[in-house]
Amino acid sequence: MFPVYQRSKTYENAGVSAAEWIDVEEELVTIGTNEVNFSFDNERPAHKHYLYSYSIADRPVTNKEYIEFINDGGYETPSFWLAEGWEAVQKNNWNAPLYWEKHDGTWYQFTLSGLKEVRGNDPVTHVSYFEADAFARWAGSVCQVNKNGNGLFGMKNQMDNF
Repeated sequence: MFPVYQRSKTYENAGVSAAEWIDVEEELVTIGTNEVNFSFDNERPAHKHYLYSYSIADRPVTNKEYIEFINDGGYETPSFWLAEGWEAVQKNNWNAPLYWEKHDGTWYQFTLSGLKEVRGNDPVTHVSYFEADAFARWAGSVCQVNKNGNGLFGMKNQMDNF
């Protein structure tokens, strides 16, 4: 049963260029906040954190790229996974991102608009940290979290993203 909460809008699935890597230099940054009117306790106090240099892709991973990981045995290869992640794969029978199902050789995902075919150029969604890390290892990269575990990378000019 795949109920429809709202009808989806139709849009063209534009092409995606190859990912380019952006180099970010190491730096000392302030993370967290001293704001008490609206912040969570694990965000306080503001403090300094050293970020090592890293590279980050200029776009998200696509569903098409993630399907390549699946087809290459990504959910069947323990060496891609952190121990706790591999345990979750085995215990919960993971074989794809949450809400994905395969019917007659085609991947579908359950959305607010019901069951829809996975669109290859859309960003992959509903993956756990363990899945993101396994994908990164498979792709020859690294998935990093910051000290608080609440983001993939320290970002410059975060306010530009809102």
